[in-house]
Amino acid sequence: MKFKSAITTALFTAAIVQSTVPANAMMLQGGVQRSTLVQPQMAQPMLSGAASAEAQRSARAQVLEGNWTCMSQVTGSNVPGVTSGTVVHSMVQYRPDGAGNMVESWFQNNWTPATSAVVKLDSAVLTSSRESASNTSNGWTARCHDIYKIVAPNKMIAESIVHQFVNGTYVGDYKTQSVLTKSSS
Repeated sequence: MKFKSAITTALFTAAIVQSTVPANAMMLQGGVQRSTLVQPQMAQPMLSGAASAEAQRSARAQVLEGNWTCMSQVTGSNVPGVTSGTVVHSMVQYRPDGAGNMVESWFQNNWTPATSAVVKLDSAVLTSSRESASNTSNGWTARCHDIYKIVAPNKMIAESIVHQFVNGTYVGDYKTQSVLTKSSS
């Protein structure tokens, strides 16, 4: 039963990764083999698995938690009315939820606030997805998929793909590159 569950999890994970990676991304292929080699002892003592994971999670949360200003520039678009070179400013807030998971709240003038879970890909790369609607009467809705990279304790860069809808009809995609700077307060 555990083997069947592991296969199901692997297939589900592969489906998610395959649907979220760019078409030109290189996918690794191969399998996992168990090594019969004895691993050498580490020269320095390591924290227990639970303590080490908690310390890493805490350090990442301290870097990420807080308010960030975001400057985004459209780098490519096939959406009428959204042109390359357009710059927009927004605010992003990261806070832990009741279960200790990191949650992103996004705010931009003339758009409804959006909240989403933050998914860690590795120690410096995060991803999130959100949906927001325009507060104006134009019927615009944006579904955004972001990949953030922490480059310093107070700076992140991001690449995003935005799927744009007008009155529920898909009209195209645009891409942005962003720089996020952590606010001191």
